[in-house]
Amino acid sequence: KKEIERRKEKGKIYEPEHEAIFAEFAEIKQQLKELLNRNEKAPAEEQFPLQVFNLNAEATEKLTQEANNTKEEEKKRLKQFIESQSDINERLVENCWALMSRKPWKIRSMFKRAFVENYAMLPANPYRQHLEKVRVYRETELNASHDALLPWKPTPTYQLESILNRDPDYGNVLDNLARASLKKSFALSGTTTHQFFEPYTLRYDQLEVVTFEQLYFELICGDVEIEKLRTLFNEKFEQIKTLKHEEIELVLKRNRRARYVQQELVFLANLMADRSTFEVTHIEDP
Repeated sequence: KKEIERRKEKGKIYEPEHEAIFAEFAEIKQQLKELLNRNEKAPAEEQFPLQVFNLNAEATEKLTQEANNTKEEEKKRLKQFIESQSDINERLVENCWALMSRKPWKIRSMFKRAFVENYAMLPANPYRQHLEKVRVYRETELNASHDALLPWKPTPTYQLESILNRDPDYGNVLDNLARASLKKSFALSGTTTHQFFEPYTLRYDQLEVVTFEQLYFELICGDVEIEKLRTLFNEKFEQIKTLKHEEIELVLKRNRRARYVQQELVFLANLMADRSTFEVTHIEDP
């Protein structure tokens, strides 16, 4: 505390000298400013280089060197960053974009901000091979028994052994498959895909799904139907995109024709001077 008070007292003693020094600096600064203004207004052959007005060339050189070093470091950093980003972008394109069988598109409405996007899709569903394998199991299951709930019925042992030892009734294959393809009610199925395409005929009813394998089979069927629905939507999307492209080209063609006609009318109006006037209308392209 005593040190602070001592410094304050010392500052009060030398305060007039400080003010005189700063006043002198301000005067020198003003004089330099006036000299620079005169030098700038002088003819080119009479102008001095700006370095002549530099009162501290050593400090300026030091600041310039530091700025150059900072610039080089930033340049190297940006160059390394760009190279690393290029590698990342190439990997993203190779592993994500190039693999798509259907690239994402976006259709925007004309003169509005609304838009519709399609579904980006991979080349093939990896579950299709498993679906074909399970389809054979499902057909065999239908051929082997007419009763899907047989394993959960209280059946005596001797009767169960007799049923298991019996050969599957392959003579009624068509009847069994027809039973699986009967029209079912989809009111409480939780999906509306049946409104767009025929559902998979071998799918289980909700009460028949009791094992993990059956649940996995239903999961795969659901994924395949989702893929079908997206494919159907993409086909409609392509039709709309083609239609919009054709309509836009037609509008652009008519706009070009309208601008040409408008230019001709303006030219004729200028030739006729005061006898004719034509009001130019702005034609906006979509």
